[in-house]
Amino acid sequence: MLWGFSPALDILNEIKDVPSVYNKDELNILIIGSADGRHILKTISKYYTHPRKRIHFYVSEVLLDFIARQMLLVLIALEPSEELGLFEKTRLWMELYGNSLLRPTTRNYLTKKAAQLIHMVTDLEYLDFRLSVVNLRYMKYKERDGLETIFQFWLGKQSFNSVQLWDNRLRQSLGVRYDTRDGVFDWDYHMKLKDIPGGKSVNIREYKYWRNSGVAFTWLETTPSEDNLTFGSGIAKLGDRIVHHGYLGDIVSSPYINFGVLCEDEEMMKERNGIRTQRATDISERNLMRLFHEIEKKEKYTHKGKGDLELGAVITELAEIDLEKLEEIQEEKPKPDVKRKDDYSAMTITQTKVFFLPIDALKDCKPKFKDFFDVVVFSQNLAQRLTPDVMCLAKDGAVLLAETRKYLTTLKAKEKDQFSEYLKSLAKESHCEPLHQVNGNTDDYAKFRVKRK
Repeated sequence: MLWGFSPALDILNEIKDVPSVYNKDELNILIIGSADGRHILKTISKYYTHPRKRIHFYVSEVLLDFIARQMLLVLIALEPSEELGLFEKTRLWMELYGNSLLRPTTRNYLTKKAAQLIHMVTDLEYLDFRLSVVNLRYMKYKERDGLETIFQFWLGKQSFNSVQLWDNRLRQSLGVRYDTRDGVFDWDYHMKLKDIPGGKSVNIREYKYWRNSGVAFTWLETTPSEDNLTFGSGIAKLGDRIVHHGYLGDIVSSPYINFGVLCEDEEMMKERNGIRTQRATDISERNLMRLFHEIEKKEKYTHKGKGDLELGAVITELAEIDLEKLEEIQEEKPKPDVKRKDDYSAMTITQTKVFFLPIDALKDCKPKFKDFFDVVVFSQNLAQRLTPDVMCLAKDGAVLLAETRKYLTTLKAKEKDQFSEYLKSLAKESHCEPLHQVNGNTDDYAKFRVKRK
């Protein structure tokens, strides 16, 4: 799972209705399994709208691949505007986030930043200088070595055929339906995704194009042709080689959900003849431009300029991805200067730290974290870890936000309701009481409060 299955949260806004937590001068927030850092970035971007406080995010993931990707995405988000302009930052971030194929310039950028990330995980003093918001002190040496291996893989010296790997996943998933996959994608859109609240924001053409190719975000003037190495899963060293387990992420629900279904700007949500005039790509771009602007400027974003206007209501032909032609395009890349370190720092985020925890952190709950967290955020794919042993890490009175399966297109409405009931039963066993009635088909999150006394 390379992205989550719910829109990005401003966590501070989510706990406003619990003053005893919201009004604290310092908050320790545990995020379990979000995979992409979207809640961290959204919360940081809206920090200026809340009373000043110290915020410490603690991130627990099941794979180092997810931690590596989050480090990259946070690094890009915090690049100063002198080094990376807002427009280019937004599109570059979107490509690396949700596209199996990249523009050559984006692949170049990935190679350069992979080299810098190697320096960061092998030299914590440099990490503190280059990306001071991130702290790896809780990670084991072996895990930092694992991160270094992943970043080395991103340098592009090993083979990784995004197109072939995506196609293999489709064939395995669809079986005999593979040859009629266009009809399958059409059915999934009209009978599943479109009926989900917010699902209409995703345009049928972009959804079907993503299902077939793995390329979620497209623009008229760009042609992706380079493999996105951050899509590799299970990356590890085997002797002198670095191996991977291919692409094991989502091929059904899409990365549009996280930033592409809601928008503060009304013009982005307009409809014409029952069809949204903007694609989920355009909504994602607007939301991310706002997010990156607010992180840097700490002020409300007012959009200026025009992008791909009203492409949701326009029929555009997207080029088919030809595997053979791509192999011709992909030629020997110039080797990056991996020894040189960047001599500038990412934007400083005052009173905020992001701590990445060891992979086994939830299995081996440290006594020092008992009664430590003010907010716990659970992703739906790790709900089984919502246990009394894990929730003992939360303070009495802490807020629990548990992701529902509202946006999973593989489930029926009844199954989503059943999952919400499952969340309530897990929360009850962990001494958590609900703060609202939960509907698995309309609520993004179920909200609870720890109450032991």
